[in-house]
Amino acid sequence: MTRIGGSEVSATTISKSREIGANLDRLWEIVSDVDNEPKYYAGLNAVKNLSKNGNVIERKVVVGYLNHEGRQTITFNPKKSVEVKMTEGPMIGTRLVTLSPLADSNTRVDVSWKVVLRVPIFVRAMVKREVEKGTEEALKRIAKEAESR
Repeated sequence: MTRIGGSEVSATTISKSREIGANLDRLWEIVSDVDNEPKYYAGLNAVKNLSKNGNVIERKVVVGYLNHEGRQTITFNPKKSVEVKMTEGPMIGTRLVTLSPLADSNTRVDVSWKVVLRVPIFVRAMVKREVEKGTEEALKRIAKEAESR
C-alpha cells in the first residue's frame, strides 16, 4: 500500500513478455533509445530530457488522452534492463524492461509495471486495461523493428 493524499492506495502490477527473433545487441539498441519510446508506447505522447548523468536520465513526459505531464528518472543497466521511475504525474512507480538472451539469437523482452494510478477510482480499471494493451502493442512494435533487420 502507498499513501497518496492521506489515503492508502494499492499498487497495480502488469507484466507482459515476448520472445523476439533478434539478438540481445539489437534489442538493447531499441529499448535503450528512450527518446524514441513514443514510437512504441502509444500512451507516451512526448518526452523532453532535462539532464543526463552517466546511466541516468531525468525527463519530463506528456502522457495519456488528456496530455498529463509527468516526470521520470531512467536508469540503464547496459544490455540487461531499462528502469523508468515515474515520480510525478498520473502514475507513480516503475516500469522495468528486462532483456534475456535465448537460444538461436532470440531474446525475451519482459515489461513489468508496478504503479499507483493517480486517477479517479472509477477509471482505474480502464487505465489498467489501456496500459496492458499499450504494453502488448509496444512489444509488437519493438519486435517488428528488431526483426526487420
